Amino acid sequence: MNSILDPENMRKLYTVLIATGLLAVAVTVTFDANAREIGFGDIEVGVTACDEAIALAEQSGSVTETFVSAITDSPAVKLGQNAFGFDFVQNGVMLCGPDQKVAGIVLTIPKHRAGEIADALAGKYVQKARNLPRLGNGLARYESSSKKTTAEVTYAHVSFEAEVLIETQEFIKMYAAYNKKEKEQEASKVKSAF
Repeated sequence: MNSILDPENMRKLYTVLIATGLLAVAVTVTFDANAREIGFGDIEVGVTACDEAIALAEQSGSVTETFVSAITDSPAVKLGQNAFGFDFVQNGVMLCGPDQKVAGIVLTIPKHRAGEIADALAGKYVQKARNLPRLGNGLARYESSSKKTTAEVTYAHVSFEAEVLIETQEFIKMYAAYNKKEKEQEASKVKSAF
């Protein structure tokens, strides 16, 4: 009998009979022992501790600057070319969250590598959208099986660069709140000017 931890049983559906009192219900679940949050290199967003991630970045010579993120009010690092030894990275930013885990990673890559990166993400995560034309704006969106992390590959029609954004759901909320606060402050400045 095969264990559900055997590689050939990964991502299979299992029917479980749950019996409570007089009621018995059959529930179908998916089990994936290899489930991971979306990450980059050895860093899983929402899982890897910031200290560990920053140390990895420093060891690889990737850090060009450290600062405190205005979005998360936590440590962040700017990443240089070939971050973590990946030659397609032109630059990037790694942001920590208030829980001291990596909350987001933004990478700038050459636009012509966007399809390759999107294919790699599609091989591991749930593809939610994909439209990466040679001409026009491009977008590909992915989600982890837990739905706790997402990744986007985007580019503008006239650009030679693409952006890879990997983030936790909590970071998305923090970024939205930060943008709202910035817009309110800007509106307040305009009102006070007249």
